[in-house]
Amino acid sequence: MDSYSFSRKDEARLPTFPPPNFDKVKSDFFRACSLFCDDDCDRDRSGQARKGEKVAELDLQLDAFFKDVNEMGLPDQLTHTITSNSRWLTEFWEDIAYKSSRAPPQLAANYYQVAMQKCEHGIGARGGEEPNQLHVQVEVAAKLAEAVGRVKTELEDGSFPHDCWGSEWMGMWQYDRALKACRNPAVGKDELRLMSKQESSHFVIIAEEGRQIFSIPFFSSFKVSSSSSSPSSHTAEKESIEREQTRLSSLELAEKIEEGRKSVPLLSAPFTCLSGINRDRYAKVRNGIVMNDDARSALSHLETAAVVIGLSNKKYTDFSSRGEASAFSFKHGGSLCSYDKQFNLIIFADGAYTSNAEHTVADGTVGVGLLDRTMEIGRMIEREVFEMGRGENTGVLEKGATPPCSITPVVFNMTKQEEEECWNAKQENIRVGQAIDIHVMEGDSHLFEPSVMKESAIPRDTLMQVGLQLAYYRVAGRISAVYESAATRRLQYGRTETIHSCLPSTVEFIRYFSLHSSSMQNDGEKQKKGQTLLRQALSELRSHQKDCSFGRGFDRVMLWLHTQYTSRTGHPHPLFALDCVKHAYRYRISTSQATCRLAKGIGFTPSEDDGYGICYSFGSAGGVTATVVCGPSSPTSAKDFAAVIAASLYDLHQLLPLPSHC
Repeated sequence: MDSYSFSRKDEARLPTFPPPNFDKVKSDFFRACSLFCDDDCDRDRSGQARKGEKVAELDLQLDAFFKDVNEMGLPDQLTHTITSNSRWLTEFWEDIAYKSSRAPPQLAANYYQVAMQKCEHGIGARGGEEPNQLHVQVEVAAKLAEAVGRVKTELEDGSFPHDCWGSEWMGMWQYDRALKACRNPAVGKDELRLMSKQESSHFVIIAEEGRQIFSIPFFSSFKVSSSSSSPSSHTAEKESIEREQTRLSSLELAEKIEEGRKSVPLLSAPFTCLSGINRDRYAKVRNGIVMNDDARSALSHLETAAVVIGLSNKKYTDFSSRGEASAFSFKHGGSLCSYDKQFNLIIFADGAYTSNAEHTVADGTVGVGLLDRTMEIGRMIEREVFEMGRGENTGVLEKGATPPCSITPVVFNMTKQEEEECWNAKQENIRVGQAIDIHVMEGDSHLFEPSVMKESAIPRDTLMQVGLQLAYYRVAGRISAVYESAATRRLQYGRTETIHSCLPSTVEFIRYFSLHSSSMQNDGEKQKKGQTLLRQALSELRSHQKDCSFGRGFDRVMLWLHTQYTSRTGHPHPLFALDCVKHAYRYRISTSQATCRLAKGIGFTPSEDDGYGICYSFGSAGGVTATVVCGPSSPTSAKDFAAVIAASLYDLHQLLPLPSHC
């Protein structure tokens, strides 16, 4: 296999993970958990719980835990593992967080992407005809497939734009396998299948609500360049011919799929819906189906595809809001994508499209980068095709021309019981999707104006995190553990670390501000104290964020020690049965920041039924776009919580002594 050919040279340039400082791990863990010894967050039934006693119990059990793991030699073992194997964290995290999860992956992955984009040049028209729905959708699919094919080539030859954080390079190994992997279900623990570039040299189109599936090889695509240099006349003529062939390929593909949809019988059930249910249950059904040689071959087409493209009968204009359209990637029931694939695109009847990603293979930031590049190349293709012009014969193959593409129907032969499983899975997935409420918030462009943030020495992400916690306190009347994802891609084979953003200084500020905000405007002393507390909160949180990003977090180390202890003793340590520890890992606020150039909104589902998931990105002018997702038992709707977030950010902005030009 050549799955890592692109990554080896890049990963070797990055520093390795530092060995853990176990004293720091212990103190940071204590800091995160001791917050939830507070009576305001955790009272026993008699209402007489005392914070001091709980803190003392936490301290006692934490000391006992480290004494036990030291006697087992686990810290030394972990230090040796980190220094001798740069992939240890990747493999451990994939096994624990993803492959061992038995929950439906569209929720367990806690991630989806959205990119609402419409083609603007009347695609699908031929000789003055009005485009029909199928031609519109398939030409969008062809354009996106062309773009994905080019992205795949860039990843294979090393020309894909390299990610950087400031002046630092970031690891690209996740990109390398993003289009060449699939999460396959297995009982107890899933498997990650990696394919060669030859195996993943096709894409899949799903139509008729999952009952028609076609496998299509990537057809010849012209080279897309972002270079501004002018080509020679010879090169321009050559590219014009290639663009014309691409245009014919798109139309030929539409005709072939239209022909296929008429001639190929519908599947008896939407097989892909199974990818959205409990993994053990899916594995058993899948194992039965693949006993048939034809079904095994059909399944291989789906699981090895670089991208899965679903054609929906709904129009983007059928939805009342962008958030509702975004939620469709959950609510279609899994009939238009495979939740086991890293990259899915769902195209609406009017040419708009959305995206869904399973991130066992690659993290959310990688998925966003992949989507951004696909959209960028797709727009180039669209622009070049439009500028080429539309003559009367455009889209008509010359007599005797060889069709530039072919399609293979993917057919599953299932028993009645297997068909019933598929239909039940679809309804189950739809019920899960209907419980998810999504709202896309676009904040004031002045809140995070880059020059103001820089002059004030205030990191935008850190201020956003405090604003989210203040908003939650206002709607729930209590603090909550906060999950923030930190990318560790500055390090060899880094994935993510958990930032526990709820810290003592943040809690102190939020409680003080909530109590005195109404009187601060007329009370200079209170306002000054509020500003001081906020600055302290921002400073402490920023330091913790940096630690996590550079491999000095505590969450993964504590998780590894705990799993190893449990494996050796057969039972969990009493430390992790403490209520304060449970509360410290009950994330009612799950957050992530993503850098987006073209994608409009990246979703992040809540990890608790009564919580919120917020994924946000900052615009170059200072605005913020946040996709807010609420669970079925959350205190407010997603839209209402978004309004509270906006108000909280405005209040923080007003409190801070920012430069007058803001």
